[in-house]
Amino acid sequence: EQASTRKATKIVSDKLILQYTPDGKVHGVYADLFSLEGFSEELVIGVKFSGDDRIFPYINVFYQPETLGELLEAIDYDNTVSFGSMTLYRGTNFPVNDKNAKDIKDYLLSDSESKNLGDLTVSDNCVTASIHCRELGIENKSFRISEDGYITTNIIGYQYVFYVGKEKTADFLKNS
Repeated sequence: EQASTRKATKIVSDKLILQYTPDGKVHGVYADLFSLEGFSEELVIGVKFSGDDRIFPYINVFYQPETLGELLEAIDYDNTVSFGSMTLYRGTNFPVNDKNAKDIKDYLLSDSESKNLGDLTVSDNCVTASIHCRELGIENKSFRISEDGYITTNIIGYQYVFYVGKEKTADFLKNS
């Protein structure tokens, strides 16, 4: 949807990319594939189609990070992620300001070794925020915080669940 402005390094030349349509037709185009500075190649690659000068980011929607730190590094969190508004206890909406955006990182995202628990169901969400990674064309995904110590997000497309601890979520709720 949008061309990347990241420094790109070519990793594959003249790759034939095929698309199969529902009516059984096959369309093909040649493209060069690039790594994009700051992003994990497991998560996103740049694609430059034959006859076009732009490099488009393509996301691997099946990407499954093992840890919270791996996810944050893969999406270049510090340089690409932003938040919209938060809803507290399914009630009051309020904008995310610099303080609570910093608090999210300091309280909730500081344990890079937190394991991705995958499709665990977390039902006690007390804060929900909209999260964006506009450089990858991602907007209005969810970031949820539970009182039981979990954070969940679908920023790439599938749900990721990380246990960061009741103390950290309690501190965030108290201080942010």
